[in-house]
Amino acid sequence: MTEYWFARRFPVGHPRSAMAPVTREGRMAFVWFLGAMLAGAVIWAILVLTAKATGAIIGGIVFIVATAFAMWRLLSAVVRHGDRNHTVEDYRAGRLGGRR
Repeated sequence: MTEYWFARRFPVGHPRSAMAPVTREGRMAFVWFLGAMLAGAVIWAILVLTAKATGAIIGGIVFIVATAFAMWRLLSAVVRHGDRNHTVEDYRAGRLGGRR
């Protein structure tokens, strides 16, 4: 059985299928995503301040690519390590392992 990093936010049968982290690894996946976005934004700002018009275009492309790659990594982690049969509340209540 694989270790789950994410679990459903809403019970099975609910129309929304949002997932939330239940382990340290799951939370770190979100931190990695936010860090990649921030790094892309900083590179964009530096390029705008130093290279003017072309820097804005290149910086925008860098930001979009960094964000898209980080989002792909996050979503693939949710798909690979997501528990679609149990909710975050199940993990918090101790009915299942995984809360670290």
